[in-house]
Amino acid sequence: MNRSLIFSAIAGVLLAACAVQSSPQGGPKDITPPSIVKQEPALGALNFQGNEATLVFDEYIQSKNLRQAVSSSPEIEDLEWELSGKRIQFSWPEGTLRENTTYRISLGDAVGDLNENNTIANLEFVWSTGATIDSMRFEGQVVGSILKEIDGLNVWLLPVSADTLAAPDFSLITGKKGEFSLAYLPAATYDVLAFRDLNFNGYPDTLQENIGFVKGVSTSSDSVLVEVPFIAVPFEQALMDTVFQDSLGQVLDTSNIENLGVLELQVPPHEQHWSFTLAHENGYLQHFYDVPHEDTASYDLGKLFAGKYTVKGFIDLNEDGAWNKASWSLNRPAEPLLPENAFELKANWELVQTLKSPE
Repeated sequence: MNRSLIFSAIAGVLLAACAVQSSPQGGPKDITPPSIVKQEPALGALNFQGNEATLVFDEYIQSKNLRQAVSSSPEIEDLEWELSGKRIQFSWPEGTLRENTTYRISLGDAVGDLNENNTIANLEFVWSTGATIDSMRFEGQVVGSILKEIDGLNVWLLPVSADTLAAPDFSLITGKKGEFSLAYLPAATYDVLAFRDLNFNGYPDTLQENIGFVKGVSTSSDSVLVEVPFIAVPFEQALMDTVFQDSLGQVLDTSNIENLGVLELQVPPHEQHWSFTLAHENGYLQHFYDVPHEDTASYDLGKLFAGKYTVKGFIDLNEDGAWNKASWSLNRPAEPLLPENAFELKANWELVQTLKSPE
């Protein structure tokens, strides 16, 4: 073989080896959350009378939303905390804790490692100032709104038939799907309140913040799921601009059918009054008030603008024609919203659109 060819082959092999050596492969991605190496008081500690709680981990930690995630049940007044290095330290004034009471400090999933933020699920302290730990459970989910509106809601357990929304007996924050869970509770009956603390004052402001609630719920040793209705965004009836509607009506009257579509709305059977609005993207509106009926009802709307439409509305439980938000004092839940319908009417087409029924 030609010596120059042999030299070139050897050089190629050496260069390839060098290339491999110059681009070392990284190890597997860290997906393991930190481990607790020290916890005081220990989980389930009895007769604890201190005023500090400490967590120490095996690696450096971080938290992006600890202030929003921390909750104590029953509420510990003037609870403070500090996160530094591998440690989280909680403290409260001496003499704050009640006698013979099971306490819980929950951190949710707000703590993770420093590099990858692999979070620790359901991180918590549980101890008793007495000789026993309460063993009842309470599990639930906030329902009736889209997921992004029920993540991070405040949930309170209040004494049954409480007249005012004062400090709760127990509190926590909902998870990503509106779920919540409380353990180590006494055997008791509670009123359950859900709200989003928009002004960050720690309490529900019923004039500015919507609430949801269910009353008279008992704790249980079994996993009984309680659903708490909540509507994050209030229903606002679209207002009709008479002049604008008249001008669009004249366009409808004079337009060629080739530029319009024909629409029929079908409303499924229902047992309560429905109030809903048909809205076109150009601002054209029609309001409907549909009384209870056992069979499907049809609205033949004739010629309408081609384009995108939405139908929004609510179930008018008290039949007053207006949407009513939840009222704790009146023990009145918010009137349920109808499922939103979105569809497109094409020019020179006939469309039969069936509205969705509430689940």
